[in-house]
Amino acid sequence: MAKISNTAAYPNITSIDSADYLILTDKENNLMTKSCTVSTLSGFIVDSGVVKLIAPGGSVWQLFVSDAGVITTQALS
Repeated sequence: MAKISNTAAYPNITSIDSADYLILTDKENNLMTKSCTVSTLSGFIVDSGVVKLIAPGGSVWQLFVSDAGVITTQALS
């Protein structure tokens, strides 16, 4: 199997579609290789217009942007 960085084997995509697939490693399932769609990943990151951020230490935050452009955060864990 070629390395993911081998663009001859795996050419770069120029236009990403929400139905395109991504390859992931499932930490909670013995590091199994799995796939998900761009849409699924987007739904995990942005939930009803609220962005979820995971800090390097593992804490989870929500990022809110008001209509006036004011950014606020709230810790989830």
